[in-house]
Amino acid sequence: MKPWGIVLLALLAWSPEADRALRLYREQPEQGLRAVQTAAFLLRRNQGPDSALALLDSAYALRPDARITRWALDLAFQGQDTQRLRRYLFRYPHEATQEAALSWVYLRLRNSRWRFLTAEWLDSVRTLLGHDPFGRQHYMEALRRRDFQEALHWLFVVAQQSHDLRWPLRELRRLAPFVDLEDARRILQALGNPREGQALLSRLYLLKGHREEAYRLARQARDPRVLLLLAREALAEAEVGEALRLLEAIPEKQRSPEAWLLLARTYRELGEPEQALQAYRRALPRGRREFLAYLLQTGRARQVPALADSGTLDLAAWAYVLLGDTARAESLARQIPGARGEALRIRLSLLQGRVARADTLIRRYALHYPEDPWTAEALTLLDLLQTDPRLLPEIQHYLASGFPRSDTIPDTLSPNPAARFLRALAAENQGHLDQALGLYRELAEADSSAWAALALYRAGRLYLEAIGDTLQARTLWITLLQRFPKSPYAVLARSALP
Repeated sequence: MKPWGIVLLALLAWSPEADRALRLYREQPEQGLRAVQTAAFLLRRNQGPDSALALLDSAYALRPDARITRWALDLAFQGQDTQRLRRYLFRYPHEATQEAALSWVYLRLRNSRWRFLTAEWLDSVRTLLGHDPFGRQHYMEALRRRDFQEALHWLFVVAQQSHDLRWPLRELRRLAPFVDLEDARRILQALGNPREGQALLSRLYLLKGHREEAYRLARQARDPRVLLLLAREALAEAEVGEALRLLEAIPEKQRSPEAWLLLARTYRELGEPEQALQAYRRALPRGRREFLAYLLQTGRARQVPALADSGTLDLAAWAYVLLGDTARAESLARQIPGARGEALRIRLSLLQGRVARADTLIRRYALHYPEDPWTAEALTLLDLLQTDPRLLPEIQHYLASGFPRSDTIPDTLSPNPAARFLRALAAENQGHLDQALGLYRELAEADSSAWAALALYRAGRLYLEAIGDTLQARTLWITLLQRFPKSPYAVLARSALP
């Protein structure tokens, strides 16, 4: 037995709790780990930190676990035991967890009265890791001092060392108003112009409104990560041509599934369906639902079933409906478990005009899923059909609008207010917001029933949530309160008034 093992056994000989905890940890690790923690706490309270640390060392020797090291770190820190701290920090198997532990110690030091970790000790930590693990802390301290150049320096350092741009890019948005571009270039040059720093610099140019220079630097750095980030930003700003240039600057072999998906969306915006479809295929399995929906929207329903997986069986079933193969559509709907599958079967029954079957399925669905939002909608549709069977085409059109399709809303419109409301919902489902709002307004002006109140409420909700026009939403809801003060939709509008 190794000498340190004899010492540990000697320390533990008088502790039955420690012995039981170790035996349990050997046989049942998870339960035993809690027992070890409890025994270490008792030993620390009754015998001091050395006995507790001896128990934790024995447990770690039996079965290494990062949680044991963290408890030992805590005890060694409280006991100001620098030798043990050094040993515990570097027993971690991965550099990332070493850095996490070091950051923890650093923060504990900043908030405590102890300063026993000397500069020499921290230098040895940097030497062992090969870099300074406290870059984020240096950055935050510089930010608190409002020393923005120093903060930017550490942001570049963190990006260079971690090779992960997500956190630095988020922080750069906060720092951008306070730093000068020439200072940023000088700092980056002093660090040797690392690729990660060039990526941050291009983002800084973009944040400061120098778009062309930002894109030039990004293409020069040829970093797929930053090119992708800038392309996403360009697409969000409707700079579709620039988004395409940035994405095409990423070599094909370095394009991630996310890059291919973004490229597909860019081609869609440019009206190039064939190239969009090729990019979607390269992105699979990412974006599968979006890809299949696009196939349906561009009249390629025959390709959908072969590409569907367990998460997109509903789109495959809809493709079979469009192809006229209702038997296969029904077969696929039966393969979807739970409420989602049953709701799809109800939709398919109504789309096929099988009202009696839909009646049976809806009533069964209401019994099984009374709290599901689709229950209330399905019962409403059933009630509309029983009131006026001539509404079936409008109900079918509304249900079909919930699926991707290549056709548009027909011009003919029934004067029935329920039909008008269903048509407005269908337009909303298909993303034709102006058409939906027009239909809601027409219904509200031409009718004085509950449908008009509902139309005013839905139009206000659409203005508020989809368009972001608070003033229009408020105007419509005030009209609703004045015209239909006792309507339940008036109560909803009053509680939601901005």
